[in-house]
Amino acid sequence: MTSSNSALPHFKKPISISHGPWEAYNDFSEHNQLTLSNIEFTTTNLFNMRCSHCAVGYTLQTSDPTPLPMDLIYRRLDEVPNLKTISITGGEPMFSKKSIKNVVKPLLKYAFDRGIYVQMNSNLILSLDRYLEIAEYIDVMHISHNWGTIDTFTEVGFGAMQKQPPLKAKLKLYDQMLLNTRTLSEQGMFISAETMLNKSTQPHLNKIHNEIVYDMKCQRHEIHPMYPADFASQLEVLSLREIKETIHYLLDHRHPGT
Repeated sequence: MTSSNSALPHFKKPISISHGPWEAYNDFSEHNQLTLSNIEFTTTNLFNMRCSHCAVGYTLQTSDPTPLPMDLIYRRLDEVPNLKTISITGGEPMFSKKSIKNVVKPLLKYAFDRGIYVQMNSNLILSLDRYLEIAEYIDVMHISHNWGTIDTFTEVGFGAMQKQPPLKAKLKLYDQMLLNTRTLSEQGMFISAETMLNKSTQPHLNKIHNEIVYDMKCQRHEIHPMYPADFASQLEVLSLREIKETIHYLLDHRHPGT
């Protein structure tokens, strides 16, 4: 890491529903063109869930390859002058303690020293202490929340996993996720929950939204239409008309501050 990165503290404008530094259109207002301003890191291929709709599900493994040396990563990041944001994903970035120690934490500290915004993609079902340990470095914690019913979580959330956990264990993980999200939100972490629009979520969208806002205390609820893809072939997509109607319904019923 270059010494200049950590010379002075950096001020970062707080994340809000009206300020998202990951939006590519910001590059035009700042640089009059698209530029390399965000880099995403896959820090592990290990995961503790296996959702039916997961876009990276077929890349998940039971062990991780040897990561690139951090000194090399630091040097290459130093070569990106307009780097404003990084995203950390997986797998589950907080699953492997080895990966957390050797890759995740060094990346977080580099970003902190350089004043770069950090988003982490996580399911938040591990023990709370893991997330509290890195909370000060996270600008946005991004989670997927498509669970209109508890059965959807236990079935779709583990739908592509060959060896299924017991039902009791799945239910405990759901409660852990709710507790973690609410606790981290109340302690000041900006948590953004994403819901995909499909035949599974549409009938329960109001319940999902209320749980995200009132039970989990998330500051942002992202809505994404689910597009036809082989990895989500088990889930039925909505028609364009249904997508429009569903979006209008959510806009009419959403919490105004989220």
